[in-house]
Amino acid sequence: MASLGHSRSFRWAAVVATEAMLVTSLLVGPGSLAAAPPALPSSPLMRLASAKFGDLTHCEQQMLLDADATTTAHTPYPKSCGPNPKFEDPSNDPGNAAEWDHQREIRADLIRWIFVDRNAAQLVDPIGVRAMGARVVGPADMVDVRQPFGLWLIRFKIPEPMSFDFADMLALVFSGSHAAGISGGGVHLHNGAYLDQSFQSSALVFRQLANRQRLQLCGKSFQPRREAVRRSVGLRTAGPLPGRRTSPRADLAELRL
Repeated sequence: MASLGHSRSFRWAAVVATEAMLVTSLLVGPGSLAAAPPALPSSPLMRLASAKFGDLTHCEQQMLLDADATTTAHTPYPKSCGPNPKFEDPSNDPGNAAEWDHQREIRADLIRWIFVDRNAAQLVDPIGVRAMGARVVGPADMVDVRQPFGLWLIRFKIPEPMSFDFADMLALVFSGSHAAGISGGGVHLHNGAYLDQSFQSSALVFRQLANRQRLQLCGKSFQPRREAVRRSVGLRTAGPLPGRRTSPRADLAELRL
């Protein structure tokens, strides 16, 4: 009889534990039970950032690892913070950013720190600071930053303004991103700014750019009229590009001062 009672007690405890697990899963939701991103190897730049900012998201770690000149983690194209590495995959579409979890966030303060902190900047590879398919948290004040590398934010969701006024860097690449607003008054970009591949922005200002800088405006959603570009960007338009379809909007695909 004792063994029978013990067996019943064991089965009852198992049932209670199973029900508790079920209730917990319903409360926290399916997204909370998703597998954590794989652990990434550490690097000097990552450790420096961790000492400054504490816990880093998976996307922040990946961006730092890729940017670190002391590692061999560099790839020809920025790595995606999502599950699919392809640029055109819906999982990297900033229009779906509401479905992205916390691990796909990058703090604007962290981006600025990489450019302005001397110890951090000297660790950055010439390939630059790059990521794809992430969300920037907070406004980015990049005014007057000066570094020989560039910033690639590919297919990003940028809900707050970013300012690059009077900055001096290799390039700005926002291909396929959705931005609240980007300001680049007086910015000096050695390889230009690339705002293409369905780039969207509610406000874009590039004024008084240095001679012969390139500005690509190929976004399907950001296609201002030529006169508006001449006023806000301060460019002399040179007509449609060779080999491209001519239309009232197509001649803004690539402009050179």
